[in-house]
Amino acid sequence: MIRGNGVILAFAVAAVTACASAGGGAVEGGNDVLEVGRPADNAHTRMAGVRIAQATASQGEAAVAHYEAALSEALLSIQNDPENAKGYLLAGQAAIGTGDWIQADTMFDRAVEMYPGYADQIVAEREQGWVSAYNAGIEEVNAQNIEAARDLFAAADRLYQARPEARMNLGWANMRLGNTEGAIEAYRGALEILYDEPPTGLDEEQLQAWDRDRRVASFNLAQMLAQSGRHAEAARVLGDYLDRNPDIDSPTKLQAMTAQANFLAAAGQEDEAKALMDQIRDRSDLSSADWFQIGIGLFNTGDYGEAADAFAQAAELNPYSRDALLNLVQSLYSEALDLDKAEATPERDARLRENYARILEAADQVRTFDPLNRNLLSFMLRAYRGQADLAPDAEAERYRQLSQDLFREYQAQPYEVADISLSMQGGDAAGVTGVLTNISGTPGESVRLRFNAVDRNGTMIDSEVITVQLPPAGEAVEFQTQLDLSGGEFAGWSYEVLS
Repeated sequence: MIRGNGVILAFAVAAVTACASAGGGAVEGGNDVLEVGRPADNAHTRMAGVRIAQATASQGEAAVAHYEAALSEALLSIQNDPENAKGYLLAGQAAIGTGDWIQADTMFDRAVEMYPGYADQIVAEREQGWVSAYNAGIEEVNAQNIEAARDLFAAADRLYQARPEARMNLGWANMRLGNTEGAIEAYRGALEILYDEPPTGLDEEQLQAWDRDRRVASFNLAQMLAQSGRHAEAARVLGDYLDRNPDIDSPTKLQAMTAQANFLAAAGQEDEAKALMDQIRDRSDLSSADWFQIGIGLFNTGDYGEAADAFAQAAELNPYSRDALLNLVQSLYSEALDLDKAEATPERDARLRENYARILEAADQVRTFDPLNRNLLSFMLRAYRGQADLAPDAEAERYRQLSQDLFREYQAQPYEVADISLSMQGGDAAGVTGVLTNISGTPGESVRLRFNAVDRNGTMIDSEVITVQLPPAGEAVEFQTQLDLSGGEFAGWSYEVLS
C-alpha cells in the first residue's frame, strides 16, 4: 500500500528580534547592601558593566573578548560577594555574549532567586538571549549543520519559554536527525505555548504565523507519534486540533480528519475510523489527493471494496497518478482474497470476476508509468488464474494462455525497479529515489532510465536520465535523481527504459 504523507513539514528559517534588549549593565540598585541579595555595586560589577557596554559597541571577536572579560569580572564579584545578586545578573548577561547559554540560564535563575525585583528585567534578558541562540541556530541550518542547530534551538528554549519558534525548529531538527522522541517532546512543548492566547500587539501576519505553527505542530506531532506506534495518541492530537480550531480552512480540516481516521484505523478503532470516513465522503469538494487519503483510511479499516472505489475516484480525477492506480490494484486484490474465502455462490463468483477484470485494467495502466514493477505482474498473474478458474471452458483457456504468456515475461525480465519515492526537497526541486534489483542481467551492464514529471494535462514538466550499473545477480542497488517542477502543476511521474 502506497501511503500519503498527511503531514505538513514547515520550518521558519527567518531570523527574529526580541521585544526588549539587554540592559548592558545599567542595573537598578544602590551602592550599599541593604538586605541579603540586594544589588550593590563593587569594583568588579562596575568593571563588568563597563565591559558589557564596550561589547555592545563592538562586533565580532572584539565583542566576544569584552564579554569574556565582563564574565570574569562578574564571577570575581560572585566569589568575593556571593550574596550580591548583581554579580549573577551581570554574569548572565556576559554569558549570553559569549554563547554560554547554560551558564546564562543558571546565573539568571540565581539572580532572581536572590532578588525578585530583577524578575521583569531578567525576562527581557532571557528573551534577548533567546534571540541570540535562535538566530545562531538559523545560521547553522543555512550551513546544513543540523546537530549544531538543534543544540542552539534547545539552548534558546532553555533560556526563554514564552515563544514557540525555537520549539518548532527543535522539533524539525530532531525529525531530520531521526530523533522521534525529541521531536515529540519539542512539538508538545510548542503546542503548550501555541494553545495559549497569542501575545498582545501581534500584527495580522504574526497572528497568521501563530495559527500556521499550531497546525504544523499538531500534524507533525501526530505523525511522530504514529511513527512510534502510538496511533491512538496521534488520533487524539488531531481530534484536539479540530476541536480547538473550528474555523480552519476546508482543505486543512479535511487533511486533519483524513489523517485522524487513518490513525484510528491503525489503532484498531475501525468503527470510529469508518464513521469519520463516512463524514468525509459526504463532501462534494474532494480532490484527487483527498480521495487518495480516504482510500488509505478505508484500506486500513479493512474495507477494501470501498478503498478501491476511493482510489478509482482519485485516479479518475488525476489519471497521471501511478500511486492511486497501484493502490487501486492492491485494494481490489485484497478484496478478491476475502471473496475467495467466502462460500461459492453465483453472486460471489460474479463479484470476483469483476474484481479480476478491474485488477487487470488498472494494472495495465500502472505499467505505462512503472514498467519494471515485477510485483505488479504477480497481481496480474493471480487475476488471470482467477478468471480461468471461474470462466466457461472456452474463455478459461484464453485466460490460461494469457497467464502463461505473462509468466514467461515475468521470468524473462532481467531486472526490476521498486520502492520508487518522490519527495519535495525545497522550492520546486523533487528528489526521486528507487531500488534496482538484478535478476538475471549481466553484472556491470548499464541500465538507463528516464524519469518524467507531468502536469494535469499530461504535459512534460521535466525529464532526467539516470544510469545505473547492474550489481551481481540477486543483489540490489539504490539510485536517485532530481526533477525540477517549476514548469507546471505536478500531477504524476513515470519512467521508461532507454536502449
